[in-house]
Amino acid sequence: MIHDVDLLAKQLRQDGYVVFQLLSPEEAAGINGLVRGLELCGCGSRTSIQHRIAELIPTGGAAVAKLVCHPDLLALLSQYLGDNFRCATFSSNTLLPQDGSLGTGLGWHADYPYHDIGSPWPPPEYPQGVDMLR
Repeated sequence: MIHDVDLLAKQLRQDGYVVFQLLSPEEAAGINGLVRGLELCGCGSRTSIQHRIAELIPTGGAAVAKLVCHPDLLALLSQYLGDNFRCATFSSNTLLPQDGSLGTGLGWHADYPYHDIGSPWPPPEYPQGVDMLR
């Protein structure tokens, strides 16, 4: 798949998020199966609200490395963050079914480094990082 990275970067700056497909449905199913297998064998940590497998890159092998090193993703991140960005971590965070009561789930929240930065926050034209969801 080839994407118009300039258009994706524009949308990311404008809307704060962008959605695009990096993997074929078969590749995505393969990674989902890999993560599910790791969860079933007890890898990672599990709480009442999530199952987390940290550092999925070495565990996930070539399939995960292909996703992390996808040329369109790297080009987009380079445009958005600058050329000296790094992948600090790549983990699987599976949210588990909740009972619907308040305060039981993670909900939308800011990840690192945002929770360590107090006001005044850096302006939007100086992004500090990105989160990638599947």
